[in-house]
Amino acid sequence: MSNGPSRARVCEHCLSAQLAWDAKESRLRCQGCGSLQEKSDSDAGIIVEHDLNDALKHRRVRGPIGQGTRLLRCETCRAEIEIPDEISATHCEFCRSPLVIPLHDTEDHNHPESLIPFAIDRASAERAFAKWLQSLWLRPRSLRTGASLRQLHGVYIPYWAFGCEVTTRWSADSGYTHYEVVSRQTPRGEEKTRVAHTRWQPSSGSRHDRYTDHLVCASRGLASELHGDIHRFDTRGLLPYSNEYVLGFSAERYAVELREAWQQARSEIGSKQSARCLQDIPGDTQRDVRTTHQFQAVQFKYVLLPMWIAAYEYQGKVHRFLVNGQTGEVEGTAPRSAMKIALLVLTVVMLIALVFYAFRNPQP
Repeated sequence: MSNGPSRARVCEHCLSAQLAWDAKESRLRCQGCGSLQEKSDSDAGIIVEHDLNDALKHRRVRGPIGQGTRLLRCETCRAEIEIPDEISATHCEFCRSPLVIPLHDTEDHNHPESLIPFAIDRASAERAFAKWLQSLWLRPRSLRTGASLRQLHGVYIPYWAFGCEVTTRWSADSGYTHYEVVSRQTPRGEEKTRVAHTRWQPSSGSRHDRYTDHLVCASRGLASELHGDIHRFDTRGLLPYSNEYVLGFSAERYAVELREAWQQARSEIGSKQSARCLQDIPGDTQRDVRTTHQFQAVQFKYVLLPMWIAAYEYQGKVHRFLVNGQTGEVEGTAPRSAMKIALLVLTVVMLIALVFYAFRNPQP
């Protein structure tokens, strides 16, 4: 993958350079003369949600994401990246593997119809990245030089966004706890203790909820150990897809197919729904909770979401760092220093020994 323009557009002022999306200004900037220009309305559209059942029955025509002309696949992490002809890819930015091969564009594929543009520019991403590195403990001193900020690239990551209605029927044993004071005689006299008694009663009910834009990452290039807030986006910021938002960035095609993504979303939404049902069960405790979910009106969108990505190799192992291109949230993996860990353990052992010595040998 290489971080290059996805489609050439002539600057209105210098007539010779290419434009790229400026996240800080939310406009296009000429890479030659530096002038700012407004995005055209030629790519304007509407955000459409598609019926899941209909989509699974019909095949989609594959089309380019950002007018790139080559599709590459990494044989190691299976990420698929679209880049223009003038850019040469020497390694995969997800896993640093040099095994990047051309991929024939013959498969059916959905085309993104909405995205969240980059709101965090490179400078802001670098500052967040550097701050995160400085906050790490027990890391090798050479980490900062090994994780060069020059390797930070802006990439649009594919996601499936699901919406549905869920009707859940639940049943459980509701427990109602009361306490009884019990007295007993001891050598020191009468002692009173509180003993809990639970009365169990069967209960059942149902609830109906609506879920919107439940996101499932469709990239296999991102490390599985990276999760949580880094993948949180405010989908109210979704805009109709335009090629101009992708200018200056790379874009990954989805590797997780729609059917597989829905199975993951179905499981995650089901877990959320079960947790909500626990709040509906009467009593102060529950047991044998059973839920049955019925999913209705399932719709989806294929969206692109912004991410700054850095990957580097340290002692034969690849570590990844991500900066959310909308929120600036940072997450990553980094090696630990065996020497620093050993010194920390030794310090703790010495402190424990000193405390033990002071306790055994109090000062007069």
